[in-house]
Amino acid sequence: MLHSYTRIVLACALVAVTAAGAAAAAPNNLRHAKILQAPMQGTLSQTVKALSATIDGDDWIGYSVEARRGVQVSGGVWNNGPTVADLSRDEDGMTTRDFDDDEDGFEIIRELMILQRVNNGHVDRLRLFTDDCEVKASGTTVQWLGAVPSSESIELLAAYASTTPSTKRQREKLHSRAVSALAMHADPEAVTAMEKMVDGQEDDELRGEIVFWVGGTDSPRTVDLLMRVIDDDPSEHVREQAVFALSNNDSPEATDALIATARKNDDRDLR
Repeated sequence: MLHSYTRIVLACALVAVTAAGAAAAAPNNLRHAKILQAPMQGTLSQTVKALSATIDGDDWIGYSVEARRGVQVSGGVWNNGPTVADLSRDEDGMTTRDFDDDEDGFEIIRELMILQRVNNGHVDRLRLFTDDCEVKASGTTVQWLGAVPSSESIELLAAYASTTPSTKRQREKLHSRAVSALAMHADPEAVTAMEKMVDGQEDDELRGEIVFWVGGTDSPRTVDLLMRVIDDDPSEHVREQAVFALSNNDSPEATDALIATARKNDDRDLR
């Protein structure tokens, strides 16, 4: 008969092994890729940096995080059945859909998969998919980290989106997608990070995208933020994006704010 201490040690070891295996389990919707289960090396940011330094070629680093309820993300075009995307067809971009509370599918999607391509030791693009989208990835190697804490994902993505892009392509393939990925997180702290970037980011095109994606969230602070941008932001482009974001927000507060803007804003073009 095992000593009680021995039983406790064995039980703890079994729990640790089981949890580690579950966290790093390969995603069911990633097809035909060579998936290497990579261990975490500190935080997510530290792990991505360490792995990037060892990757020679165009490999990907992937992880998952809890998705915002009712959101669906595809890398391709919608059809009548399950969505399908090709990881190599980066020009397909990203398509999103929000389910209403009473629609089939609202409660199904649980995970957001974030894939980062490493080129010459640096992450140069992102692809986003929810767990209902089948991703074709033939000939691709993916270093898979499994499920990660949302706080660490927010920290990593905010770091990408907070720097000023050096080229239009970098903005489109990395920065913009980092912003949209933040908007798909279930963790409300993702919206807090985006709010900070509205004031801290210097690129007005990217600031406009941040405002747009914030408008699609259900944060109670969304309308106040958009109205502040509409009333005070120095960029006409960013102000226009805030109006557009208000028009896409279904809350009664957003409708009231939109009507007030149309009636009272000092900028005739904005009205």
